[in-house]
Amino acid sequence: MVNILVVEDDKASAIILEKLIQKLGYRLVAIAEKGEEALNIIKEKPTDLILMDIALPGSIDGIETAKKIKKAKNIPIIYITAGEDQATFERAKESMPMDYIVKPFNSDSLRRSVEMAIYKASMEKKIRTSELKKIKILEALPDIIFEIHRDGNPISEDDKKIASSLWNEDLLKEAHPHIQQAFSSKKMTAFQWNKTSEDNIQYFESRIVPLESDKALVITRDITDSKIHELQLNDEKNKLEGLIEERTRELKNLNKSLIYEIDKRAMIQEEIKLFVDVVEQSPRCVAIFEKNGILKYINKAFTDLTGYTKADLTGLFIAKVPNPVLTDDSILKELRGVKSWSGEICNRKKNGEIYYLSINISKIKNENGKTTYIVVSGEEKR
Repeated sequence: MVNILVVEDDKASAIILEKLIQKLGYRLVAIAEKGEEALNIIKEKPTDLILMDIALPGSIDGIETAKKIKKAKNIPIIYITAGEDQATFERAKESMPMDYIVKPFNSDSLRRSVEMAIYKASMEKKIRTSELKKIKILEALPDIIFEIHRDGNPISEDDKKIASSLWNEDLLKEAHPHIQQAFSSKKMTAFQWNKTSEDNIQYFESRIVPLESDKALVITRDITDSKIHELQLNDEKNKLEGLIEERTRELKNLNKSLIYEIDKRAMIQEEIKLFVDVVEQSPRCVAIFEKNGILKYINKAFTDLTGYTKADLTGLFIAKVPNPVLTDDSILKELRGVKSWSGEICNRKKNGEIYYLSINISKIKNENGKTTYIVVSGEEKR
């Protein structure tokens, strides 16, 4: 069904057009009184044809409205006129209307105009589509075509002229195996080549299409733009691969460093474990204090001898560790200013029993020579 928009400010004429449109079996899209209103309607509603009054009120008349519609949607337009002057008629022609309907109008004149307008619009669309196809076909045609014999020599004089402008003897030698392959396989073959001048280089692709009677078509295209783009892509690809390779080397070196660091830490951890095992399983009593005198560690021999657990003593100040002989911070005072201290002390076990220890006290220093820990080791005097 044909969708028709009426643009008419005269209400009586609009009503007549509405009834005629319905009588003829067409569909009325809407009735607009101004050009601006018509422009808004075609944006929202499908419209196949417009009946446009030339003399419209508002900022744009029917002719200007038609021009804007043609530019935006290219919808066919039939002008409605009561008889305009020559100047107006000349302006109207510029918008290329499909037809004119002169008031007063009847159903026959309206039907003929509508059918003719729809037919002309349909034909114009087909012609435009056909022209576009022709343009695409012409654009797709190869740049140069000529015929050759099996030996590669052009067939006619025209073929010789075309071939000589394109192929020289060296290129003919290069093309020869491709020509023979095309004839032997009876299939199209293709090869790419280039022509270099002083300031630029052109790239071509020649396709050899075997025909009957030992003849072949040579179809040659200029592929310079696509080839340059391809070369640029390859260059970017090579750069990217180079960066990836460089980064891979960096990661390999980093991986080696990490493996070395992991092995080194594993070795250190093994040494620490060995040290802990040696100290923990030593038959001598061992106690380690922080430099401020807080007990950090006691080994199994110490707990077995004294009856105190690690939880009982860890975290106590050195003077608080059960010791009836050295009170307050006597040991710290003894150690102040000396590297080590040896002697005998008397201590009390957890059960109150007195025991005697022959001990050595030494300082553990960091790489800057500052004391970090105090180590007390000894064995029971019997």
